[in-house]
Amino acid sequence: MESILEEIRRERQRQDEQWGHHEQLHPPGTWAMIVMEELGEACQAFVQRDLEHARRELVQVAAVVVQWLEIIDLMGDDANHEYDDNGKWEAANKNKP
Repeated sequence: MESILEEIRRERQRQDEQWGHHEQLHPPGTWAMIVMEELGEACQAFVQRDLEHARRELVQVAAVVVQWLEIIDLMGDDANHEYDDNGKWEAANKNKP
């Protein structure tokens, strides 16, 4: 299990390098769509019997869920409201990083 958790941690690092650390302050519904999109790719790979690809996608699903949890913790009580017109949470107005 430790090796799987390490893969998820590495994928989270990759996401931060690609998208920025905590730059993805999406509303909760957007996170659900991102998770479902990644899960859909894993399911498609399973249907195609490509277990290696499916496994990679599942690691991505897990990493996205971890990031979603990180953002919920960062946002605290503001996790379900206080978004700008573009659907982004206004962290600068909340005195949070």
